[in-house]
Amino acid sequence: MAEAGAIRWWWVRHAPIARKGTYTLRDEPAEFPDSVSPVVLPAGAHWLASPLPRAVATAQWLQSFQPLPCEKLQAVDAFAEQYFGGWEGKRYDEVFAENPGLNWSLPADIIPPGGESFTQMMARVATTIDALGRSMAASDVVAVAHIGVIRAALAHALGLSAPQALSLQVDYLSLTRISYVGSHAMIEGVNQDLWSKRGS
Repeated sequence: MAEAGAIRWWWVRHAPIARKGTYTLRDEPAEFPDSVSPVVLPAGAHWLASPLPRAVATAQWLQSFQPLPCEKLQAVDAFAEQYFGGWEGKRYDEVFAENPGLNWSLPADIIPPGGESFTQMMARVATTIDALGRSMAASDVVAVAHIGVIRAALAHALGLSAPQALSLQVDYLSLTRISYVGSHAMIEGVNQDLWSKRGS
């Protein structure tokens, strides 16, 4: 249960995907482990997810392990991963080779053709976190999203720049916990284990 006046975010990165080393396709499916059970997340929490299939499927998978019924899952468009436009599905080396004139020393500001920059994505994530915080009473919020979104959430809480946010590693199926009391944020954990081996 959240402390009085506090909103506690339980951010979970979605399950692994098959296509590594690419600007990932938006409908890429998740691959779930069969030898682990996720930890129990807060009862009575609000459940949010990116609308992308791998995040929705991960949230539903997590809910299936919870001992008590969970709130209906709500998809939040602003928690979708950065949109890579014309680079969707391409390998990193392909994009580098096709765009030698881009300033790759400042990747956060690069806007893919028809897509958005990481800096632009950070802004939409921060705006949505603030809006949801104003609309909710003290509560726990489980949010299943992507590495870019969770980096953006951490950057918003810590006041990090976009380049600093890109240096953060967020593992698949890891838990990141951020609490807010008013505008004050506290980081309670990053890259925490989300599961334990069955039978252990």
